[in-house]
Amino acid sequence: MSGPEAQTELARAFAVIRRYLVWQHRWTGLLMTVFLIAIGLSGSLLVYRVPLDRMLNPQLFALVHSDRPSLSLSDLAVAAEQAEPRARVAYLANYIPGHAEIECAPRIDPAVHRPYNLDFDRLVLDPATGRVLGRRREGDWSHLRLNALSIVNSVHTSLAAGPLGSAIVGYVGIVWTIDCFVGFILTLPAGSNGFFQRWRVAWQLRFRSGTFRALFDIHRAGGLWLWPLLFMFAWSGVMLSNMPIYDKVTGALFDYSSDLDFVMHYPVHEIQHPKLDWKAAERRGEQLMRQVAAKRAGSSRGHSPSATSRNSESTPTM
Repeated sequence: MSGPEAQTELARAFAVIRRYLVWQHRWTGLLMTVFLIAIGLSGSLLVYRVPLDRMLNPQLFALVHSDRPSLSLSDLAVAAEQAEPRARVAYLANYIPGHAEIECAPRIDPAVHRPYNLDFDRLVLDPATGRVLGRRREGDWSHLRLNALSIVNSVHTSLAAGPLGSAIVGYVGIVWTIDCFVGFILTLPAGSNGFFQRWRVAWQLRFRSGTFRALFDIHRAGGLWLWPLLFMFAWSGVMLSNMPIYDKVTGALFDYSSDLDFVMHYPVHEIQHPKLDWKAAERRGEQLMRQVAAKRAGSSRGHSPSATSRNSESTPTM
């Protein structure tokens, strides 16, 4: 096959691939629309989660007094478990002045060797006194006002459909991530002659060429200018809903390791029967943090120019 014929065949092949990518990009966008609208609207509300929650449930926010300091985290954990002996503290879900929301998990009932049946999974405490301000269950539709923002969060993270919904959100994130690259490729002009001159057109908006042309330019140029943001949203959705795939891909491309595996797969017997109480654990944590800080401070001093020159002067040469 001669040169011109080969170029013609190559151009036809690229045209076929481009038509397929256009078809894929169009239908993928249409199929993702419902999911992205639900996730986008719920995420926009979650930006204002605290003020909205304060407006709906003022009883869960204590008055803040400047002369009354907040309790330590260990004191809050102790206060929560004293108020609800059947529950153990899992983690601090939200903490702002006048409002400490603690996620709880049921302890094992020694009489039946099964977890207690609790009607809540969150305790809200006054950070200054440890007083319980309220109890609620994440995503519980039976108390709509009390759990309104947690329901919005459930829609955002799992379409309010539990593990299945969370998996769907994760796979939508994967599809969206791939589609980000497909959309970027479709903006590239065919051929290399005058490539950047022709590609510059894709970044521009032209409103005098008719409605269709203007809408197309908004879609294409908007996607290009906002591409890093769109990619960040898509890939972070994978991280929040499909951690195994996120870890594998990110770990293959970068020097990355997740600390969540250690937390998520911590032995159950260690959680139910900890070796340290909350106070002792807090003291031990502070001790370890001081050790790490001292080690890093020493490491940074060791790599300073003056320290390096001193070390080199004291090192014998062969």
